[in-house]
Amino acid sequence: MVTGHACTIRASIDIVRKERSKTVSERNAFDEFAKAVNSFDAAPLNQKPIQTRSLLENPRQTDTHKIRQAYRESVMDVQHYEEEYNETLVVNLTAEFGPKIASAIVNANPITSQLQQAITTAAKVAKKERADHVATLDTEQAELKEARQNISELEEVLTSNINGQYYQKSYNTLREAYHQLIEAESQCRVILQDRQRQRQTGHTKVRSESVPDLQTYLYQDLEITYPVLSDTLHLYEDLRSCRSRIEYWLARID
Repeated sequence: MVTGHACTIRASIDIVRKERSKTVSERNAFDEFAKAVNSFDAAPLNQKPIQTRSLLENPRQTDTHKIRQAYRESVMDVQHYEEEYNETLVVNLTAEFGPKIASAIVNANPITSQLQQAITTAAKVAKKERADHVATLDTEQAELKEARQNISELEEVLTSNINGQYYQKSYNTLREAYHQLIEAESQCRVILQDRQRQRQTGHTKVRSESVPDLQTYLYQDLEITYPVLSDTLHLYEDLRSCRSRIEYWLARID
């Protein structure tokens, strides 16, 4: 029996599952952080300077230290933080929220309503980015599983024909096997075309200067960057090779 044509896809499914788990953790962490910041007492919007000074002495007004602490206890507390990021508080805040908000959080000043609103908004944006990524990963996982199933079915066509004693078979039997293999090759081409279309315009297209597409980001640790293309091409070549052998025997019988 022929096996192994979807081995890279199987490894990719596991990678997507782990990436999804990490992203969900980050999405929930930013949600937790946004809620924490929103719960803190803050100076009202457009406060006059003299009133602001009086609020500095208000014991209920929260210092940005609590925001930093909330960030450490949520975003920086996800299980994979050190392995994935291993960044200081300032570096990670800057990467997620930009230098202006990061600087405001790092400075030990009272929280204004403007700052509270800006931080909450930025945290919600970060949360949405993770939620969008989860949706993309769900689509990728579904596509990988469908490709694995399709390849498994096409592999059965190859298995049923590759080890046959061709010289013992009739012309009609060989002819039927020949057409089965042609159809299997055609289905491989459809899989390849669909995957290429996904890279160019579908869910795997990534608008980033650092990576050209989702596969490059997800599967950078694999030997194969494009698992569906690689596994399908491998099967396609084996199908063609099998068909060529049957074609040889058909010519001899004819």
